[in-house]
Amino acid sequence: MAKPLSGVRVLELARILAGPWCGQLLADLGAEVIKIERPVSGDDTRHRGPPFVVSDSGENLGPAYYHSTAINRQHETGLNAHIDMTLLDTQVSVMANQALNWMTSGTVPRRVGNGHANLVPYQALPTSDGDLVIAVGNDGQFASLCRVLGVGLDSDARFPTNPGRVRNRKVLLAALEALTATWTRQELADALEDAGVPAGPINELDDVFANPQVIARGMAITRDQRTGVASPIVIDGVRMVSDIAAPGIPETVEEPLTSS
Repeated sequence: MAKPLSGVRVLELARILAGPWCGQLLADLGAEVIKIERPVSGDDTRHRGPPFVVSDSGENLGPAYYHSTAINRQHETGLNAHIDMTLLDTQVSVMANQALNWMTSGTVPRRVGNGHANLVPYQALPTSDGDLVIAVGNDGQFASLCRVLGVGLDSDARFPTNPGRVRNRKVLLAALEALTATWTRQELADALEDAGVPAGPINELDDVFANPQVIARGMAITRDQRTGVASPIVIDGVRMVSDIAAPGIPETVEEPLTSS
């Protein structure tokens, strides 16, 4: 039986996480996916953690995504589809790098706190006034981190490449924690942003909704004097949110429902 996206050709130019994951899903559904990577070295995820060649952590596999593929097949063939997508299958599939770590090495992964099994440093690190998540995804970003912190750890034979950093996780994190603790959270976040190193604070909810970007995106909404969180879907510049609020208790339907 032809898969729902058979005959669809996709040019996939993304890297590291969400885009390549989407390309894999499209290929699973029958599309011909032409994957373009950086010459010679390939995608950053090909260099993450001994002794593995892995993808990254999972993204949401929403049923709406698969519903859209069924609609595509209906348009192409006139046939409907039965979608069988269990919670168990979904959770197993999004184990991604952890599952592949075990499949390629035979070693059962162990807990690494809020760290990343295949990347170091990629976790919350302490500052003088709170934790800051620093997400070093490649060796260049690690060198930039070291320049910001004013330390030559990237010249240490144990740390210049990610496999070495993963092998020497404990000693490296101890050294980094001592350095980041001398900065305020905002000062370090700003310095890392200027250096091109992904980082961000661990926010309380009041911090989230005070964030300028969250405000600009209109993520807090009010309908009928009730507050709520907006849908993340924006189509043609219009955020997809209901014009009315959900009914409260003990409100009831005042008019009977009739078929049109």
